[in-house]
Amino acid sequence: MRDHIATASPIGRAVSSTVDRHRTQVFLWLVAAIIAVTAAMIPRAAQPEDTAAPPPAAQIVVHRRFDDGTLAGWNTRRLIHADSAVVEYDVEGRPAVRIELRPGDYVSGGWRDELTDPFYARVGQELWYGFSTLIPTDYPTDEDNSCMLAQWHNWTDPVRPLLANRYNKGTFYVTHDNAGIKEMILYKDPAFARGVWHDFVYHARWSEGTDGYIEGWIDGRKVVEFRGSTLYPRAKLGPYFKFGVYCTTDVKVPHAAYDADFSRGNSFADVDPRR
Repeated sequence: MRDHIATASPIGRAVSSTVDRHRTQVFLWLVAAIIAVTAAMIPRAAQPEDTAAPPPAAQIVVHRRFDDGTLAGWNTRRLIHADSAVVEYDVEGRPAVRIELRPGDYVSGGWRDELTDPFYARVGQELWYGFSTLIPTDYPTDEDNSCMLAQWHNWTDPVRPLLANRYNKGTFYVTHDNAGIKEMILYKDPAFARGVWHDFVYHARWSEGTDGYIEGWIDGRKVVEFRGSTLYPRAKLGPYFKFGVYCTTDVKVPHAAYDADFSRGNSFADVDPRR
């Protein structure tokens, strides 16, 4: 008996090819979906400080008073909860934002809740900054946990801030960090008043060289004067500004501070919170 060899018809081959293409498309779609879901599940808190290229240069002179009741103009990616930063219209006579750090709040590699000014200084640039901070009378002072209430951070590497306002156990500090410098104290006040507004003005030239400087006024009185390098080596950009509450370790109870009257500009008059 002659063997019969079965051969597929042209129609059968076309149907088989269509099915194979459909299976391939479904497989690729599933792979893409799995990758997207996996990426979404990676916690934001595990990410360090931003390392992406900054946005184009922005307007230098700005005023953000919170008098419109919003957080317009601020980057909010370092706020954990929808109500981590809440604008209030009358805090001791000023519209302000209340920023609260709660136990377990962890984002961008730190225990923090902060608002970020999306502006990066240029290398060698001279800038003025002004803002006001009120530390509530019920702010915890029994925890030994240094917290930054404002800071100027290097634009990429996860290093210590170039300039910071710190508060710990009732003492207020202004510190400077740089290559080979760890929390140099530029000003210290162990009796820093709570429950009242403090107005800050800082003037800085962001430079790696000896022409760098930082000057600071608190409540109209000049208390900070530093001369020397104000940027980490090989910096491509100057720092960006943030305020809120950023503590060294997790807090045991909520820590909150109020901020108001932020300005950035080219002179003391541009940024003076008291005007």
